[in-house]
Amino acid sequence: MAPSSRRPATEVTLPVPESGDPVVVELEPVTGAFTGLIQELLGGRGHHLAVEINPRLAYRS
Repeated sequence: MAPSSRRPATEVTLPVPESGDPVVVELEPVTGAFTGLIQELLGGRGHHLAVEINPRLAYRS
C-alpha cells in the first residue's frame, strides 16, 4: 500500500458535483489523500461519510 498523490485523487473525485448538496461516501480513506480534496470540493455543502473497515487504521477524533 502506498499513499495516493493529488493527481489520482483529482481523477477519482471528478464525479463530485460543483453545486447542490451531494452525499459523498468514501470507502477506506486510510491516508486521507482523497478526504482533503473531497472536503475542498464540497466547500461545506452536502455530506461526506468516510468509512474505514480496518480497525487498526480507523480512529475517533
